[in-house]
Amino acid sequence: MNTSENKSRCEATVLGRRDDPGARCWSGTALEMAGFRVATAADGAAGAKSISRTSAGLLVLDGGHAGG
Repeated sequence: MNTSENKSRCEATVLGRRDDPGARCWSGTALEMAGFRVATAADGAAGAKSISRTSAGLLVLDGGHAGG
C-alpha cells in the first residue's frame, strides 16, 4: 500500500510528544508516511495544549524516566 492510499483511508490523528527534535521529526514523518495525521509536542506543557486542540486518538510518548 502506498502513502496516498494510506492517507485516503486513515482518519486517525496521533499526538507525538518527544523531547529530541530529531526523534520528533523522524517519528512524525514515519507516522505521516503510514497515513496518520500527526501533531507533535516538545514537552508536557505543549502536549497538554495540543491535546485540547486536536482530536488525537493515540498519544506517542518518548522513553523519558520519572524522578531523578
